[in-house]
Amino acid sequence: KSLYSDNFNRLNNIYNKENEIRYYLSMLETVFNTRAEQYYSKENKSINKIVQAYKDGKIKTDKYIESLLKKAQKTDIDLSKYKSIINFAQIISKQRSFDQKELNNEIKELLKELKENLSFAEYKALMEKSTKKEFEVEFYFDLLKRAKELDILSDKKYKNSNLFLEYLIMNQNINTISLANDEKIFVQELNNKFTTTQAEKDIFFIKNHLESLSHYLTNKMTAKEYEQFSENTKSFKLLWEKYIDIDNLTNLTEYFNLVDDFYNNNLERNRVFL
Repeated sequence: KSLYSDNFNRLNNIYNKENEIRYYLSMLETVFNTRAEQYYSKENKSINKIVQAYKDGKIKTDKYIESLLKKAQKTDIDLSKYKSIINFAQIISKQRSFDQKELNNEIKELLKELKENLSFAEYKALMEKSTKKEFEVEFYFDLLKRAKELDILSDKKYKNSNLFLEYLIMNQNINTISLANDEKIFVQELNNKFTTTQAEKDIFFIKNHLESLSHYLTNKMTAKEYEQFSENTKSFKLLWEKYIDIDNLTNLTEYFNLVDDFYNNNLERNRVFL
């Protein structure tokens, strides 16, 4: 009972200090980015710019993934283990396989044929979706699906419509969580491949640990992630002092101790109930 109540109080304390914690995290990231730049190789500087442009919304996902894959061509990275990225690249390729202008003309013809083959109620329900932006993808998918069921798409003049339907099906099956996970690991492997010095290797260790720090200090880690994080924290502090500046960590000591108590208490509680 004491373990639960103590942890509840600590968790509440963490949440109350979240804005303060995020302020210091932002400061750490700013200091790190300024000092770390001198250690990156030319290729990694280029990759970092691509990643930052994507985070800032300056480039779209398709351009981002293509840029990373282009970098990977210079390495011996085995892309087969990044299935979500490969699937997304195939979707991009499929999207470019049809002509948008010709597709628009085909859609107009399809609508004429469907009007002749569907009941009034069915056609009306389909067209109602075409007037609402939020149902745009559903409209095209339903339109092409019905056209296929009625064997209208078998006509060679609907080449682009068939390609567009294949694109919609592929896009519908993309797993965004897997894609995000693969992208993160993929970027890390690219960075490792283009790392040229031990100092740069250390900098990437700091960078990856710094990204985990936000989850740690705001209580968003699993017990397993915390154990791995704890194993690396000592090295992180030493390398931070060596390459960045230890003074920038002093303001976080209080929060390190607070969250350490919280996670250790959780681990102890789990052992009690095993």
